[in-house]
Amino acid sequence: FVLPEDYVSLVAVNIVGYIPTSGGETITGQEFKVNYATDGEVYNTHTETSGTTSLVCDGDNKIDIKDTGLTLSSATTNDVIGIYYKNGDDYSTYHIIGFILEYTADM
Repeated sequence: FVLPEDYVSLVAVNIVGYIPTSGGETITGQEFKVNYATDGEVYNTHTETSGTTSLVCDGDNKIDIKDTGLTLSSATTNDVIGIYYKNGDDYSTYHIIGFILEYTADM
């Protein structure tokens, strides 16, 4: 995705997904990595990782919205953002629907 024209700073990058199993589940060892740059720059001008984290999900095909822990510390308006997801150590099935970007806007 591309950061919008009114982007000032990041509040959170949330992952939206679900686990198609009955009951809750914790995915351990997952990691998010992000590469970003503006038009004309190398795609990984800026790189960040969330570090290894755990994701606790409800299961039963319920939608979960969780913070990825990414900061986008060097991001600016119109940067192109690419997010990569490494599944957890337990190799659970996790269906990613998308991401929600929460940010402070220039008013």
